[in-house]
Amino acid sequence: MADQSTRIDANWAQSKLQENSFADSPSVPTSAADYRASPAPKGRDTDSPRPYIVGDSSSPHTPIPFHHVENVIQAAAFARTLGLPLFHHLTIRWPNGDWRFHEDILRAVAEWQRYHVGQAAFVWTKEANGYPHSHFLLHLPAEKSLKFRAMVMKKLKRLAGRRSLPAGTVQCRRVWSRGYPLDHMRNRVAYILKRTDEGTRQILGVGKRDFGHIDGKQVGVSQSLGQAARSRQGSVMPSGHRRCPLPDRHKRSNDDRPNSQTCQMITIETGGQ
Repeated sequence: MADQSTRIDANWAQSKLQENSFADSPSVPTSAADYRASPAPKGRDTDSPRPYIVGDSSSPHTPIPFHHVENVIQAAAFARTLGLPLFHHLTIRWPNGDWRFHEDILRAVAEWQRYHVGQAAFVWTKEANGYPHSHFLLHLPAEKSLKFRAMVMKKLKRLAGRRSLPAGTVQCRRVWSRGYPLDHMRNRVAYILKRTDEGTRQILGVGKRDFGHIDGKQVGVSQSLGQAARSRQGSVMPSGHRRCPLPDRHKRSNDDRPNSQTCQMITIETGGQ
């Protein structure tokens, strides 16, 4: 009976993730022209010298807190409203076996985007399963994705002092090959957040997990997609919960289930097809 209750609760939570959009709020910009900042002076990046890093979860084995999960998801949704959807997935398998070059690459990505896009627009997470690596979901002009990957390769080789990198060190691809792109983006965002707690993974529909040792912060977003930027536009903010706000299933009643605002905060609205 308990297993049946768990399945019902999981199905209910998953169905709620498809509801309750914040994209229709009139206070959220509908195009990049409504928000995009003026370009920074040449040689200077609006996200430099230090990329905007989200999180206080510095313990190497601490799951990503729920409000940081919300922040990343809301940042990805906000990027779409700016006309900067995060349709490319960059994965870097760090050649030195740690994350020492992570922030250097963040700065390089932000600078490249500022020059080619007008502003930085990305979210990122670190993972340790298998080997230290990082995921970045970012906005790229499709026709410049190969040049972007070449830039990252060149930067990483210089940082690591290497003439070449092992195959598969840097992968950069679109988040979809067919189907509806925003559906795939939503799935990728959930996928890179698999270091979160079990309850949040259940709501996100993520089966995989990652609890390896992590050096430094685990997750972040570019400044243009951060809480301050979203607040200025009247966008939704994280709830502040550090853990998934789903009560213990043995004590849960209909009144205990997350309200529509909570579900809305962890949903990427995909809009009409």
